[in-house]
Amino acid sequence: MILVTNDDGYFSKGISILQKAAINVFGDDVAVIAPDSPRSASGMSLTFHKPLRLDKISAVGKGVYRLSGTPADCVFIADTYLFKGKISLILSGINEGMNAGIETIYSSGTVSAAMYGAILGIPSIALSKHKTKKNTEDDTEALLTKTERILKVIKDRGFPRYAHLINVNFPDVVRENTAVKTIAPQNKVFLNRVYVKRDPRGKRYYWIFGDIITDNKAETDVSALLKGNITLTPLQISKPDKKNLNSMGRWFKGV
Repeated sequence: MILVTNDDGYFSKGISILQKAAINVFGDDVAVIAPDSPRSASGMSLTFHKPLRLDKISAVGKGVYRLSGTPADCVFIADTYLFKGKISLILSGINEGMNAGIETIYSSGTVSAAMYGAILGIPSIALSKHKTKKNTEDDTEALLTKTERILKVIKDRGFPRYAHLINVNFPDVVRENTAVKTIAPQNKVFLNRVYVKRDPRGKRYYWIFGDIITDNKAETDVSALLKGNITLTPLQISKPDKKNLNSMGRWFKGV
């Protein structure tokens, strides 16, 4: 069974495209469980401090559900309660805004839903789409087609054995001939800023923000994406090997 989720909410355009692509490729064995409101940049947070509300809002496929929690909560509920032992692939997205580069990958709710799935041992794919203010072109059909082709490769060839999850980013405009590049992630993505303001009572508040670094000389997922390519990055949930553990053991031996 295929699980579809996101961090933009069950009502987003991106999740509708991803659901349609999944059904077109895999058939009706597709369920959607997504947050009831946007949860961007929520990381892999789980909700342990309050109850969650789960509602089935559609019978399409294996059902469409909304949850009053995070993307990781959606995966948790699906794997532990709704579809225990049945999920073979998790698809998260299509996020409104890119999730390229290490700096965004590990804070993204979209990627973190896939990452939590990978931790549970379920092959997972996160999909996002770069967004710019100047783009007004409707590329829905091309985006759907490219998404279907990516999923078709997974269906026909299986999940790559060297990856626990795959991070996919679409450019702001997707066309039939848009190139696909498998590429390593960039480390730092933003020129980070802190805006200091004062509220009506004169107390300071802080607004964090960042501008995308566009002058990278190295070929990375961010630079390739900004040039109009679709980027695919295999990611792993890695553990330290015995050599590194022994080395650290010697390092802290005196402690």
